[in-house]
Amino acid sequence: MHTSRKLRWLLFASVLFPIAAHAQDTIRFTPTVGYQAFKVREPVLRLKPGQVLVSETLMGGYYTEEGGAWPGEVGPIYIEGATPKDQLVIKLLKVRPNRDLAPARVNPNFGGLASDVRVRLLNPPIPDIRFLWRLDRKRNLGVLELPKSRLGKIEAPLAPMLGRVAVAPKNEESFPGLWPGDFGGNMDAPEIREGVTVYLPIFHDGAYFYFGDGHALQGHGEIAGTGLEATMDVMLQFDLIKNKPIDWPRIEDESHLMVAGSGRPLIDAFRLAHVELIEWLEQDYGFDRWEAYQVLSQVGTSTVANIVDPQYTVVAKFPKQFLPKPEAQSLLGAPFYAIEIAPAEKAKLDSNLAVAQANYDKNPNVPENIIWLGRRLSYLWRYREAIAVYSKGIALQPNHAKLYRHRGHRYISIREFDKAIADLEKAAKLIQGVPDEIEPDGAPNQYNIPTSTSHSNIWYHLGLAYYLKGDFKNALRCYLECMKFSTSNDDMLCATSDWLYMTYRRLGRVEEANKVLEPINENMKILENFSYHKRLLMYKGVIAPESLLDAKNATDLDIATQGYGVGNWYLYNGQVDKAKEIFERVIKGKYWAAFGYIAAEADLKGIQKRSKTID
Repeated sequence: MHTSRKLRWLLFASVLFPIAAHAQDTIRFTPTVGYQAFKVREPVLRLKPGQVLVSETLMGGYYTEEGGAWPGEVGPIYIEGATPKDQLVIKLLKVRPNRDLAPARVNPNFGGLASDVRVRLLNPPIPDIRFLWRLDRKRNLGVLELPKSRLGKIEAPLAPMLGRVAVAPKNEESFPGLWPGDFGGNMDAPEIREGVTVYLPIFHDGAYFYFGDGHALQGHGEIAGTGLEATMDVMLQFDLIKNKPIDWPRIEDESHLMVAGSGRPLIDAFRLAHVELIEWLEQDYGFDRWEAYQVLSQVGTSTVANIVDPQYTVVAKFPKQFLPKPEAQSLLGAPFYAIEIAPAEKAKLDSNLAVAQANYDKNPNVPENIIWLGRRLSYLWRYREAIAVYSKGIALQPNHAKLYRHRGHRYISIREFDKAIADLEKAAKLIQGVPDEIEPDGAPNQYNIPTSTSHSNIWYHLGLAYYLKGDFKNALRCYLECMKFSTSNDDMLCATSDWLYMTYRRLGRVEEANKVLEPINENMKILENFSYHKRLLMYKGVIAPESLLDAKNATDLDIATQGYGVGNWYLYNGQVDKAKEIFERVIKGKYWAAFGYIAAEADLKGIQKRSKTID
């Protein structure tokens, strides 16, 4: 490798996997001021979506002395880009006690069993007693001496949690720290612990997030009015779900979807939590409303988080084992489900599927019937069913290249790249020496003119599978072969040139990448691959990157495809933070099977992996 080329590659490698990425994405903050109410006020910190906050809850006299003052909550933290149309996402990566003592108490005027009457009675009041629990953090136990009880001492496993996570309430409202509501607040839900994700409504630009009130342990209901009150070390990661507002706090862990509803009387809190949970099942998981109501009635659970605060909090829970199985899983861990299709389009796709199913049922041995049934299922985002159809076909026709080509494509959709590579390599061998032919479109362009061929599709998807694996040498081999079958029309020339250009850039071969751009011009006859054409023109300097991310003139699918190219442009030009920001924007869209979306995931995963290795 020439020295200049080697230097360019070293520069590019440092851009793709920046040593400073972890430091840039992790913000360490030591709070010094706490507030006693949730409201809009001057932020103590500003964070961007994706950043991780390493901090702690506030320390004060409340924890160390009888009658000591409550230190307040940490915040508000302004989240860049947050609007009332969005959800604030908080991943609780770490919530752990950082001191060895935790006070708790019983109180005559506060608690689920305390009297609501505020005048003198004949019966004696509950005594005011402060208990001091010892926290054995090595064994993860809370220890309390019980000198007046037969047991003498109790050791209870700790379950650290945050009693308060909140955004600023609606309008000009201000609520004291004891208050829970639709903004979150003092929900005192034991479910809000390390490892869960909390989703909060947003009522103001920036969200104005607060956290505090760590409990090393707390029973459901918090019946005596306190948990094991403890200061916590926390690590929180923030994100946004754009353009998808919610009404009440949502919580998710490995086993359950949950909603925290707060109100009085208790039945109001119960209703608020369960209505929001049913709407979640409707909107995100395809349940019919009344069927969700019925299923929740039989398999759901609910807990009283607090019965002591100005409003009571109920947590409604739905076991994730009863959710529809995801079609795929993101490279970053999130499940993917079939997206919602407009009714008219859905009716058309269902009709086409019915025809394909009828043809298949008449003769399931004909490869074309197998392929079209699989394709029609895929257009409805039913990828695993499509793969099963192709697999049955391959069992009957083990030497049919196109069956491997289509199954390989759908293995890419569900992120099983090794299986995709195996299928597409098999297809490439089987199709050797077979004349190339136009492949009919199942979703034709406006001109009803197919643009791809049997050979080009096999090599194109094989190159993509290698690219997504980070095997750029094999990706280059495939795209060079694909180019032999991509010059008959401008659409295939652009599609192949785009991935070939990016592959060369990943290999640090800038001069060869630039040669790929030479035949690309503004006057090409493009029938469908407009996004690839625009990406290439951007790489060539004809189009400004920002124009490809204009939401007014680009569909969600365009953002997925064009956005990945724009992210790469910033990456190639050393603007790592901007590239990462755009990749993250791409994966907030709904078209998770788009190749640009998958590639953005792969790059983000690579950056994260590199950051963790360095850290």
